[in-house]
Amino acid sequence: MHAAESQKALWALGLFTAVLTAFYTVRLGIKVFHGQPRDTELFEHAHESPSVMTIPMALLAIGTIAVSILWVPAFLGHWTILPDYLQSVLGETHEPSAAEALRSTLWAVGAALLGVIVALWAYAWQPGALWRVAQALPWLYRWMAGKYFVDELYAALITRPGRCLSEWVSAHFDLGVIDALVNGVGWLTARVGERVRRVQTGFVRNYALYFVTASLLVLLYLLAQGTRR
Repeated sequence: MHAAESQKALWALGLFTAVLTAFYTVRLGIKVFHGQPRDTELFEHAHESPSVMTIPMALLAIGTIAVSILWVPAFLGHWTILPDYLQSVLGETHEPSAAEALRSTLWAVGAALLGVIVALWAYAWQPGALWRVAQALPWLYRWMAGKYFVDELYAALITRPGRCLSEWVSAHFDLGVIDALVNGVGWLTARVGERVRRVQTGFVRNYALYFVTASLLVLLYLLAQGTRR
């Protein structure tokens, strides 16, 4: 895939992500603030989050809005603080013209509006419409209800083969080689220990006999070496 085609593919993926983000955000708002609670008891005891959570979220929202507003004069060339900062991070990039920036903005806003309209149609204007679509397109419903079967694909390509390989290694290599080697060293050490401990009788006379015998053997060895010379 050429660079231009890959950039177009990433651009299309970004637009699709914008549609999904807008759709699920509006869906969440409708479900939370206008839907029926699944658990009435939990709903009655629901309360606002503490300030330790709401204040950081508010600050993040203010920062997001500020950056969005400041992005417009940056694109129009009225000031260059934000573009210069991004250029220092991203390196040399293509600087879009005002027409290109406006066209990209309209595409992004249009994608978000599409997601908003579809969510409003499905959950506010025509409740139950998605269920009718699911009945008409059962394969699409199964695909989306199964979360695109990413987990199943991961399990088929990675989890199950990895488990089979691990079980084979555990049964053949781990038990047959590693454990056999360790157990063999332990068995050999135990056998040698059984033979050597018979020498450790605890009687001084036996140790004196061993010493004398060893000394005689060393002496005989030295005499033999001397006669050969």
